[in-house]
Amino acid sequence: MGTVAADWVSYGKGTKLGEAFEEVHRHLVGGRPLRETLRLIAERVTQLADFKFCGVMLPDAAGERLRLAGSHGFPNDYARAINALRPIRLQGSELAPTSRAFLSRTPVAVGDVFRDDSFGPWRDLAAQYGYRALLCVPLIVDDEVVGILNGYSGRTRVWADHEIRTVRALAGQAAIAVKLATLVEDQKETIQRLADLNETLERERWILERTQDIHYRLTEAVIVGGGIERVAQALSGLVGNPVAVWDGDGSVICTAGARNNGDSPGRLVANPALKRLLRAWPNRERAVSVPASRGRASAVVAPILIGDEALGYVAIEERNTAVEEIDLKAVKWAAIAFALEFVKVRVERKTEERLHRDFLFDLLQGRYDSGERITDRARHYGLDLAAPHRVVVMDVDDWGGYAACAFLTETQATRMREAVVEAVARGFRARVPGAVLTTVSDRVTAVCPAPEVADERDPVNLALDEVRRRVAAVAGGLTISAGVGTKTRSADDFVASHDEAATCLRILRQLARRGATLKADDIGIFRLLLDSKEPAELLRFAREILENVARHDKRKGTDVHGTLETYLDRDCDLRATADALAVHPNTVKYRLRKAEELSGLNLKNPHHLMQLSLACLVSRLYEGEQLANAGTNSVGRSGARPRFGFAAL
Repeated sequence: MGTVAADWVSYGKGTKLGEAFEEVHRHLVGGRPLRETLRLIAERVTQLADFKFCGVMLPDAAGERLRLAGSHGFPNDYARAINALRPIRLQGSELAPTSRAFLSRTPVAVGDVFRDDSFGPWRDLAAQYGYRALLCVPLIVDDEVVGILNGYSGRTRVWADHEIRTVRALAGQAAIAVKLATLVEDQKETIQRLADLNETLERERWILERTQDIHYRLTEAVIVGGGIERVAQALSGLVGNPVAVWDGDGSVICTAGARNNGDSPGRLVANPALKRLLRAWPNRERAVSVPASRGRASAVVAPILIGDEALGYVAIEERNTAVEEIDLKAVKWAAIAFALEFVKVRVERKTEERLHRDFLFDLLQGRYDSGERITDRARHYGLDLAAPHRVVVMDVDDWGGYAACAFLTETQATRMREAVVEAVARGFRARVPGAVLTTVSDRVTAVCPAPEVADERDPVNLALDEVRRRVAAVAGGLTISAGVGTKTRSADDFVASHDEAATCLRILRQLARRGATLKADDIGIFRLLLDSKEPAELLRFAREILENVARHDKRKGTDVHGTLETYLDRDCDLRATADALAVHPNTVKYRLRKAEELSGLNLKNPHHLMQLSLACLVSRLYEGEQLANAGTNSVGRSGARPRFGFAAL
């Protein structure tokens, strides 16, 4: 080893090692990249120590394996092998010399890899890449192992202490380089994090200021007035994008700032799937981002809420594909501003409805001293009392029963009831624009023009059809009955027309005719019965004919009375009566014979048939009001089905 030893002494004491230190020092001071500095150190160690190749290895982020970070003369395949295919692990039962040096914090020298038993698992690599000896020196700085410097010799070596010290000296330079690079990288990361944080804070500050400005401007638009349209225009001007507002039914109220190409946000927000999503959204206060699709721009939509009631929605269309955070905040403030506008509209409408109600109450009850004064008030609502009008009274049939059968909660029932009454009012106005309406509980009363037209073209008939269609859409199965008064010719006629309409509605109730319309012009015989000065005589007449039938039903638990009335309602059609009662025609025949037997009248006799029909009509019309006072054995109260009259309905 004489020559080699002499070389090592020369390198250790001569100027070449000092020059290497100076060169490495310049790299460190100059802030050169770590990989470049480590490559320089590996190159100088290779030259000074007469290695075939040399490399500096650093632990990965997890501290589980070592990876080649800088090298000189390293075979490319070997570099790939130790970095990926045959990694040098820091854990396990069989550790490479490199791993032992790292964990023991002391150099590991292998003079002949083919004779060293501990090197057995890696001899194939030594043979493949042509090295016979290996020196592994840990890089230690501040008592911390930061890596390993590996020197590979092409011949066997006997490592002397001064040789190892020389390599350790340069390894120390490598350790300092790694430490400095780590500090620099940490400093850069810290600076970048601070810059990112500063940018985030600056953007948050801008968003906060912008949001406050949007809030101020929208609030100002609400206070100044101008309605929903003005708030929408203010919002569009603030965000620089088109805006649409629509009500809870999906009808667009207004748009602002729509583009020239016609791609209005109103078309986007009318999407039924979007509306279903908004109504079913878990957090009703959140704004929802709608991605761009099918040529339409993205948008952000928010519900307009009062409590948990969605009055409508507001949408901002985006020019970019991504939705900006400022727009999410803007649309939420806008939803609050629009909620205030909706409340204002609702208050104005309630006030107008109250004024309507007061006016109509005075008109229809005759509570006015001057015809001229009531005529002036009527003109304010577009009514010319000298022109012919009709009074129409519409009422919901058995709302309590409907709500109970639908298992509605109190809150659900209240909302649906309001929606039904609203549907009645809107449906009637849609067909009779000049009508003046008022609502009390479930009853809607309307005063509308009465033009001279054919019955099928009568606006009242068309309006009632529209009312029932809309109510069916809101509450399927619920029916609306209506009474229509006679035409008026002057202010004094409205009281009579209203009374007649209410009477028609009462007759429908007494006859259990749900969902029907009755006009005062069509009352016919009912007018004689209702206007009778001697209702007690009518009740006595009905009791004489039907009392035995009622007693029989009560005693036997049968329904002869009900079968008789159904038979008369079905125009004396036996099959239709059986179908209506869901019984066999023979059962109907038996009950009708029993009615004849108990009443002493023959249904085939026209005179007797008229008496039975009249008795049934009287029992229906007067049962609730007068029948109880007509005698102890009152008709209907002794029957199996006391279903006729106000009391039962």
